[in-house]
Amino acid sequence: MKYYTFNSQFNAPILNRIKVSTIRSHAKVSPGERFALRHWLDEPHRTSPCWLGSAVCVRVRRIRIWCNRHMSVEIDGKMLNFEEVSRLAYHEGFIDRYTMEQWFMEKHNIEVKPLNAVLTEWDPSTLIAGEAQP
Repeated sequence: MKYYTFNSQFNAPILNRIKVSTIRSHAKVSPGERFALRHWLDEPHRTSPCWLGSAVCVRVRRIRIWCNRHMSVEIDGKMLNFEEVSRLAYHEGFIDRYTMEQWFMEKHNIEVKPLNAVLTEWDPSTLIAGEAQP
């Protein structure tokens, strides 16, 4: 089964069905495909990932994120307004758009170079939490 692995800060938003998408450099799954959700127990890539559950992908879209004075987001060529970016941040598991902006500035240096990636979304009703790893 294909999988996405997350920092542990996203465990609760995933299990509470708030975080329903992930932004990555490339898509690992296609719409209709069930995939595993895992998290790092400690530091990413230095410990074994732990199982959170699985979900079904419903959509994969191109996303571009950059920051001049504030974070800007474009999905499939459509520029998002303030409310849409705030909604995206919430569904990405952040408290607000400013927290998401700070995270992407630290992790991806978006104030220097735009992040061109994919937004993979899953249906929260398909989340099977805590199932045994296949």
